[in-house]
Amino acid sequence: MLYTCDKCGKYRPDMVIDTEKDMIICPDCGYSKPFLRMPLFAVGGASGTGKTAICKTLAGKLDRFVILDGDVLWDDERYTRDNTAEFYEYALRIAMNISQSGLKVAIFHAGFGVPGNLENCVAKRYFSAIHYLGLYCSDEELEKRLYARPSTQGEAGKSFVNAMKGFNSFFRFYHGEPTMDKLDTTGCSLEETAAQVTEWLKSR
Repeated sequence: MLYTCDKCGKYRPDMVIDTEKDMIICPDCGYSKPFLRMPLFAVGGASGTGKTAICKTLAGKLDRFVILDGDVLWDDERYTRDNTAEFYEYALRIAMNISQSGLKVAIFHAGFGVPGNLENCVAKRYFSAIHYLGLYCSDEELEKRLYARPSTQGEAGKSFVNAMKGFNSFFRFYHGEPTMDKLDTTGCSLEETAAQVTEWLKSR
């Protein structure tokens, strides 16, 4: 919606953005129109840290928020080993257009918690800010949660758990730019973690 000029009809993801007036300007014909430059909330974490459970708990319960599980946006054709950027551009474009209804979007997905996946996206310019929250837990807790799943049995399951422990460490020890808020879910009930995520969302 925002990428297509209402006047000349050109498709331009690189619209000029006037951040002071919250306007987008077509680079081809100069047509301008207002848009809502809203924040985006990216909640990430390794499998087993609570993303999906918290997302399901909060969906439909926060006023003026749209809570999305990133898996519903997943597209194998847009995410390949050689090109992951297309998927994140696609997902940000959906979030950007949802936000034009005056709603803040929070996406719960492992990859969305990795700033490097979003910071170079063209669509990032259309948000006032991207706020990152990384969920993590102790390795012992992560193993306990993941091995309780039927899908993690056998050698393949062990390999997956080890990979998730490494990914868990990324969020646990991240100290880069842009900054990321963190939440340790070790020993916390679903209700407790959902309440803390709610507080984080509202505080931003």
